[in-house]
Amino acid sequence: MKPRPSGMRRLARAAAAAALLAAGLWACGVKAPPVAPKRPPLPAVVDLAAALDGDTVTLTWNHDRTARGVVGYDVMRAAADPTQPPCPGCPLVYRKAGTAAADRDAAEVIFTEQVPAGFIYTYKVRAVGSSGDRGADAGTVVVDRSAQATERP
Repeated sequence: MKPRPSGMRRLARAAAAAALLAAGLWACGVKAPPVAPKRPPLPAVVDLAAALDGDTVTLTWNHDRTARGVVGYDVMRAAADPTQPPCPGCPLVYRKAGTAAADRDAAEVIFTEQVPAGFIYTYKVRAVGSSGDRGADAGTVVVDRSAQATERP
């Protein structure tokens, strides 16, 4: 036969059950209204352009010198093999190609990289804030090196 819990044990169990019930009811209350960000979002890059010289891609875009908090830019690249086109409607897979620093004194930002022939490259750029936040993606630019050679990386 089991021994009966003492009065103190019963009281402790009842208090614990009441605390759990109260915590559950408290957590199910109405949520607070959304809070606006403490600073405005980072601006999107404007006037993104690409040029190809041999195997070197040069991207340029305008830097908004009045934008506060922008410390640099992420350059994202997707590479497509024209011999194996992606499925219709499938999104491009972007990978980080590099970064560019934001110079407060310069109106234009320049990013260069060498890319192997035989692919079609699509680039997009987004601002990076001092706290690691990211701005909206810029429009895309396409660089076609598919017909220049058949060498593969």
